[in-house]
Amino acid sequence: MINKKDRTKIRAELGRLLLLVQLVLIIVVLLSWPSSAHPPLPTEFYGRMRDYNNNASVGEVVNAYDESGTLCGTFIIVNQGYYGVLTCTGDDPETSADEGAVAGENITFRYKGSFTTARGEVTWELGTFKNVNLTYPVVYCGDYFCDAEYESTFTCPFDCPQYNASQNVTTNATSNTTGNATGGGTGTGSGGGGGGGGGAAGGTTQASITMRPRYLVNFTGNYSGADLGFDCIENWICTNWTECGIDGMQNRTCTDRNFCGTTEEKPPETQKCVYTPTCYDGVKNGYEDGIDCGGLCPPCIGCFDGVQNCHAGGCEEGVDCGGPCPACPSCYDGIKNCHDDACEDGIDCGGPCEKRCPLTQAPFPLLVCKKDINPFNNRFIIFFIIVLLVIGGNFAYSEMKVREVRACKHMKGIDRARKILEIRRKALLFTVILVLVSIVIYMYYYFFIMCETEYKYIWILLLMLVSIPIIVHELIRYLEYSESKKIQKMAALLRSHEEQVEWLIKMQKDNASEIIEGLVRELEGFLGKGSDLPSQILLSLKRVLKDTKSVLEGYLFNRPADAEEESLSTSAGDCVELLYGEKHKAVLEKHDSLVKIGRDLKVVLEYLSDKKNLSEELAKIRNSSDGDSEGASGTVVSDDVKEKNDVEGGKNAALDANSDSEGDKTKDNPSDQPKQEQKQEQARQEQA
Repeated sequence: MINKKDRTKIRAELGRLLLLVQLVLIIVVLLSWPSSAHPPLPTEFYGRMRDYNNNASVGEVVNAYDESGTLCGTFIIVNQGYYGVLTCTGDDPETSADEGAVAGENITFRYKGSFTTARGEVTWELGTFKNVNLTYPVVYCGDYFCDAEYESTFTCPFDCPQYNASQNVTTNATSNTTGNATGGGTGTGSGGGGGGGGGAAGGTTQASITMRPRYLVNFTGNYSGADLGFDCIENWICTNWTECGIDGMQNRTCTDRNFCGTTEEKPPETQKCVYTPTCYDGVKNGYEDGIDCGGLCPPCIGCFDGVQNCHAGGCEEGVDCGGPCPACPSCYDGIKNCHDDACEDGIDCGGPCEKRCPLTQAPFPLLVCKKDINPFNNRFIIFFIIVLLVIGGNFAYSEMKVREVRACKHMKGIDRARKILEIRRKALLFTVILVLVSIVIYMYYYFFIMCETEYKYIWILLLMLVSIPIIVHELIRYLEYSESKKIQKMAALLRSHEEQVEWLIKMQKDNASEIIEGLVRELEGFLGKGSDLPSQILLSLKRVLKDTKSVLEGYLFNRPADAEEESLSTSAGDCVELLYGEKHKAVLEKHDSLVKIGRDLKVVLEYLSDKKNLSEELAKIRNSSDGDSEGASGTVVSDDVKEKNDVEGGKNAALDANSDSEGDKTKDNPSDQPKQEQKQEQARQEQA
């Protein structure tokens, strides 16, 4: 265990370890090369720019915006009617700010600060060129402007009406209250070029104007219309509603046939409607793959259809390259690419090119940042190598200290063992703390330094920062020396030893009961037959018989028989001395039963001696539990091995004697052989 002085040393070493780890981390971060992540490549847009059926003017600005309204690119027109390339940047995932578009977003274009109609693929993609033609203003049917590219008399008659060449009109105005007034005129004219009007009206048309008198209502309820004139009654006539426009509105034109000049009763000329997408509305909607193309509309033609075709006023030189598309790959474009069904081995060399690549040319490295939890595949392996070297050095140092302690001759054995245990525990504690701190540092490096930062996993770092001090505290607490732990451990050891001794006494008592019971039967049978033995032996045998009966009676009634056992030990010892003495040796050889009685008496003497030793040991254990546990525990522990050997020896002797006794009984009474074998097997199982 670790005492208080060693705990202070461990805390000092822990502080030095944390300082060392911090220095190593700072060195690794400073020496690590910069991250290889880069902002994404932009999308390049180019195409035509029309302004009210005319080419856009030089100097005008075209802006591109992503779906969130962030400006991603700007281009100032330098060639009349064309823009591009307009670079629309992408959003850098390494920053929290929104710098541009991301893959899959639709780009909108503005000209003169207003939206435009775009024809082409407007989806943002990484590092691609896209042809998109722009028209200003936004084209939709019902905007009172006929766009020459998107609209016609058939597709949008409202914006592009068909005009008559001549008109003949005669108008008569009639009052239904004052009489008729007629005015007429004739004339002929032809339409001029560019929308010129015809001459005066030819023919006649009569229109009836309905008038109503003006009147006043006085306070008496009467009215008077004298000299107040007449009011004109509006008579409106409207054209049919136009088709629903892209803005969800329908329009019509209403005209007052009475030309009253008022609009009090004029019906509405606009109303909301549900727009039905068409293939000429200049918007990607419905099932279209692009703006007015794909799906139910004609196929889209562009630089990404996999077909060599013509579009945007030019023809492709290859499949989706050249002409209005980006230049086709070649052996002179300064880029390593593939063309003519083969790929270049280097930049404009090898593969389909005639120029061979030099042997010393190395491929251009692609800097791509990729997270990998395996430290052997990233630059953090340097840190782990340093950690392993530190751990190896610590173990080498601890083993050196152990060898020094073992070589010290003046130290006691127990002191040497304690010193070696202390050194190895310190080495283990140092290693565990270093490994835990290294794991925390590596998790921080993986989630917050390597490539992009992943704040969603910060709970792992916080959990480790909270759990590691708790683990270290519990480890130190486990290794720390504690007097209470020692007392509890010694008390548990004493209880266990006491239970073991009690069990051995009980087992020997059970075995001895059978042996003593058999000895009583043998003595009674032998003495009952009568014999010519010397009187001294007969008296000794009778005394033994009396003492064995007393001991057996105490065993049967579970009462203490210490005095009886002491008396039996004395009488049995005297009898054995008589039987095996030189004086009566010849008498013993004449009687086989007497030989068996003598052998059983020896077994009983061994049992009584073992029981006495165990009883004394049990008394010591109980006295140790009641008194000073520390002093007594030393005695108990020191005598444990010796006493265990004595107990085991007595137990084995008792079993052997019992086996011999039972064997003799079996010879005398063969019918009891299975019963005796069963008892012997049960005794062996109890011993195991």
